[in-house]
Amino acid sequence: MDEALKDGAIYFWQWKNYEERGVAPYWCQSQKAIVEDGRLIDTYWHSGNNTILDLNQVDAEYQGNINEMSVVQKYDAHYYKSDDLVDMRHPNDPSGVIYLKPDSTKDVKTMRRYLNDKSNDARNAINSALSTLEYTQRNLTLLEIGKVDEVYL
Repeated sequence: MDEALKDGAIYFWQWKNYEERGVAPYWCQSQKAIVEDGRLIDTYWHSGNNTILDLNQVDAEYQGNINEMSVVQKYDAHYYKSDDLVDMRHPNDPSGVIYLKPDSTKDVKTMRRYLNDKSNDARNAINSALSTLEYTQRNLTLLEIGKVDEVYL
């Protein structure tokens, strides 16, 4: 591990020997850890009863230090490249903090991709609504002309 275990440092980690750890090697572990009091501690539990990691047993990748990054709201993360963000959300904390690395700027390519995705979602919603409208209008017409047995709801 190149970075010192400085308080506030964030590491994403995995067991070096995860194959030997049984069926669920990451049970109740987020694989996202923060250094506190010189110890690397997984972030899964809110209660503070988290796994203290032995650096000899994990491969850990330095992500940044919370004291050097700013917090970004989930709805603002779409402005930045994923490499510029440290996303601390996980299954036991889906509303976890997202950090923005220092010197990061809004990325046009990322913003364009997000807007294209939103545009495609809107287009799909419109097509679905038009299909529903056509279906309901057809069934209303069948009802009006007395073909009740041909109406499927």
